[in-house]
Amino acid sequence: MSLPHPNLALSAILAGLLVAVPVVEAEAAQPPDDDPGPGELEGDDDDDNDDNDDNDDDNDASRPPPVEDKPPPPPGTWGVGGTEEEGKYAPGGKTGKLKELEDEEEEDRARLDTPPELPPPGFAFLDTTIGFGSMVIVAQPTGSTTIEPTASFLIGIGYRIGDEWEISARFPISTGESNGPIEPFVEDARNPDAYTQIATGGLELAVKPHFILSRDMRLPIGLALVFPTASGDMYPNIDSRADLGKAIVNKAASASRGWEERALFAHQRMSIVPSGGVLWSTSAGPGMLNLGADLKLELMFDTGANDPVDRDGDGNPDSEVDETAPKDEVHSTAINVVVATEVFYGLFDGLLSPGFRLWLAGGTAEESLSVVGSGGGGFDPGGVQFVFEPGIHSHVGFTEGNGFGMDFRLGYMIPMGGELGGDNVPNAAVGGLKLGAGFFF
Repeated sequence: MSLPHPNLALSAILAGLLVAVPVVEAEAAQPPDDDPGPGELEGDDDDDNDDNDDNDDDNDASRPPPVEDKPPPPPGTWGVGGTEEEGKYAPGGKTGKLKELEDEEEEDRARLDTPPELPPPGFAFLDTTIGFGSMVIVAQPTGSTTIEPTASFLIGIGYRIGDEWEISARFPISTGESNGPIEPFVEDARNPDAYTQIATGGLELAVKPHFILSRDMRLPIGLALVFPTASGDMYPNIDSRADLGKAIVNKAASASRGWEERALFAHQRMSIVPSGGVLWSTSAGPGMLNLGADLKLELMFDTGANDPVDRDGDGNPDSEVDETAPKDEVHSTAINVVVATEVFYGLFDGLLSPGFRLWLAGGTAEESLSVVGSGGGGFDPGGVQFVFEPGIHSHVGFTEGNGFGMDFRLGYMIPMGGELGGDNVPNAAVGGLKLGAGFFF
């Protein structure tokens, strides 16, 4: 019989399906294992495809919806062109020492391109000099005249118009005691060549433009007129002997200032004083180095000094009869040339500036004494004088920006050599202590 065989086969298939379905459902209900199995280590294409499908689903969920077509944003807006600012890590130029040198060069160029820092335009000062020593006076030629001492007060005021033009005025007043070489004829009698007097000097009006060559360099060129207001006369009238003492005071004041300001103290003289120089300042270390040089010419013209005295007593003022007698002479024109230089180093914004001045003064005398004929000789207090003056300056500002304050100066004038004023006589020389103070505004 053939029918039972198909029934057996069909029954076996149905039985297998009945067993497989519960097993598949049980496996599906179990959670996945933490540790991968051998099949998962080797990789399963079906699992990979499932994972990719899952990732694609996640990406599709997080991806923004498509943007509708819009016109492009204008240039320069965020995300479209524009200039990106340099950030912290942007590439730079020179670094290190080269960068420092480059910055210093740029600062120097910028400083030179800017205008110079000018001082406040106004100033007023009092310059005091106290002189010690001895000199030779033409009216007392037999020896030296002692100065014990002489005080000279120089009052000055000035103002700068704009950046260049400076106008100023100066006027000196001096006082002192002098004792000539003649001794009293009788003990306890009056000394005939000893004087104690007060004398005024010449009034000076000056204009001095400071031409600016660069930020660090200026060129001052000046012209001054000194009017004949200086008191005294080397050959006074018999009833005006005090005028000789005043003339000696002015001579001593000029000597105590190293013969640098002869025109201010020249009695009975009208003077014209042209001058020129250069001023240069530059930073050096912690301070400022200030250098200056100056050339001045003093032309002093006689305006009516008395004629020389009659030394031989014959009634003729110039000793016309006895040509061997001393002959005094008042020169119609006297000159004085001054070449000066100065070096000062300013610290703490000018609060302390040590340094020195150095100058050479030389020229002809206002009066001289000569002996003609066989006697020869004579005395001419002209010539040159070399002077050194160490000192300290101080510039103190009282307001913000230093628009108002005071200047102080201290120095000592030391004659280093020469014969101007009678240094050809042994031990005849005058030194001077210089004190100055003034306001700037």
